[in-house]
Parts: sequence; C-alpha cells; structure tokens
Amino acid sequence: MNSLKIFYDETCPVCSREIRHLKKRNTNNLVQFLDISSNEALLKQHGLTFDQAMRRMHGIMPDGRVLEGIDLFIELYRLVNLKWLSSLLAFRPLNPFWRFCYKIFAKKRYNAACKRFKK
Repeated sequence: MNSLKIFYDETCPVCSREIRHLKKRNTNNLVQFLDISSNEALLKQHGLTFDQAMRRMHGIMPDGRVLEGIDLFIELYRLVNLKWLSSLLAFRPLNPFWRFCYKIFAKKRYNAACKRFKK
C-alpha cells in the first residue's frame, strides 16, 4: 500500500481516541494506522525500536523516510484533510511551541504507558 504508515499505541486511551477520529477522516486511504505491539518487525525494518515508538509517535512515508512527533502530525493532518491544523503546526513562528508541547505530552504519555505495562 502506497500510504503513510502511522504507528500508535492501541492501549493508550488518548491515542486510540485520536486515531479513531483520524480513521474516519482518512477517506482517501492515504494513511495506514498500525498498532506498535503488532508491528515490531516493521518498526525494526526502519531502524526503530519498540521503546522509541512508545516514546514518540512515528510514521513511515511511502518513500521510506521516517517522520516523528510534530513533523509526522503535520503530514498526517494534511493527508486526512485537516490542512488548517497541519498549517498551524507548520507555521514557523509557532512551530517551536508545538514541538515543546508535544515533547511534554509524549513524555507524560510514555510514563503513563509504562505504568500500564507494569500492572
């Protein structure tokens, strides 16, 4: 499939909610959504570990490039017809702010995920 492959944590309630919303908007099937736990071999093929994928959202472009974090969301939102949101994240004066916010969110989400796995 010639699409952007998105790796997400299916066990994360916030992630799953967002992915459900994005799947509904993916009317042109330009994005493939893959659970991290079920796709470790594909992650490894692209030089990613399970831990890296759990720490920050990653995606694989059709040409094989790996995107992560805000760069991934910019492309993802563009492909699911949320161009206004993609443009907002890419807007140069605000982009560092979004990167900072994502870094904090990703760290908190990862810590919460680790607690879920330890139970």
